[in-house]
Amino acid sequence: DTLRERDLVCTGDPSETRRTATSIDWQPDSNRLAVTYSVMAFQDPRFLGDTAALPMQSYIWDITNPNTPEMELLPSSPLCCLRYNPKVPEQLVGGSY
Repeated sequence: DTLRERDLVCTGDPSETRRTATSIDWQPDSNRLAVTYSVMAFQDPRFLGDTAALPMQSYIWDITNPNTPEMELLPSSPLCCLRYNPKVPEQLVGGSY
């Protein structure tokens, strides 16, 4: 069998602040994708003295509707990684800096 790519799904960070996608994880047996976005430069001059301006959101995307996130995750600090629990796919664990 020859492997082929059938679909291309492009999602982007809805935040106006330019951030890096730092982690991507597929939910087992689902169309959901968890993506964390972060500003990885510690002490980025755009946010020095104004951490309230630092975007914290990460998102759950449904790849069948890639234009709008299905869910917004809003932790107390930006997430750098996010993983689904392979045994309980409704559970997520995340790490921040």
